[in-house]
Amino acid sequence: MIWSLIFGIIVFTIFFLFGFIFRINLFHMIKMPLPDTFTNQVCQFLVGCIIGPFAEELVFRGVIYGFFRKWGIIIACCFSTLIFVFLHLNAPVIPLTQIIGGILFAVSYEHTKMLTTPITIHILGNSCMLFLSYFQINL
Repeated sequence: MIWSLIFGIIVFTIFFLFGFIFRINLFHMIKMPLPDTFTNQVCQFLVGCIIGPFAEELVFRGVIYGFFRKWGIIIACCFSTLIFVFLHLNAPVIPLTQIIGGILFAVSYEHTKMLTTPITIHILGNSCMLFLSYFQINL
């Protein structure tokens, strides 16, 4: 849980600093398109906030990070994060949350040696982004 708190503090600090310095609303970077029907909203939550993070962490930290780990922690962290970010590119903006998330997921996995840690952080992060998409915050 401490990793989730750290992730949240880092992301929101960066968002608020950039927003304050450049006077822009960075929450537009994390706004997700929302489905119209309740059934589709439930499906989006299940896939985007539960199944997706679980599967992604199994692949990115369990397989990819594990593969590159034999060349060192930094190599494993960089490559697993780069691949994670590349596969999440869906907008013409800097994928700040994916970069920070990928690094934090890798570091948390390395520190605890348990996939449940990055899975939990990823689930909470995606859930927060979905929640913020429903309640757009204007700075």
